[in-house]
Amino acid sequence: MLATHPTSCLPFCPAVPATLVSTFIKSDVDNAVMSTGGRNMDRVGTIKNGEGQKGSFETIHVQDAAGHEAATRLSNVYTIGKGTKP
Repeated sequence: MLATHPTSCLPFCPAVPATLVSTFIKSDVDNAVMSTGGRNMDRVGTIKNGEGQKGSFETIHVQDAAGHEAATRLSNVYTIGKGTKP
C-alpha cells in the first residue's frame, strides 16, 4: 500500500522481474540444507543420513560446519545447495 495522506492509501505493486526455475535440488545425502523449524531452527549444514518408518515422521541428521550433529524432521528443512556449498 502506498500512503498518500494519513487517511487514504492506494494499492501499489512494484515491478517484480519474472524468474524461471533452472534446476531442482533434491534432499539427498551430502546436500546443503537449512533448518526452518523445531529446536534446530536456522542451523545450516549437510545431510548425513535419513531414516523413516511407516506411519512415522521421516527424520534426517544434519551436521553443521562446527561438526555438531542434530536430528530433525524432513519437513523442517529445505535444500539450499548441491554438495556441501550453498
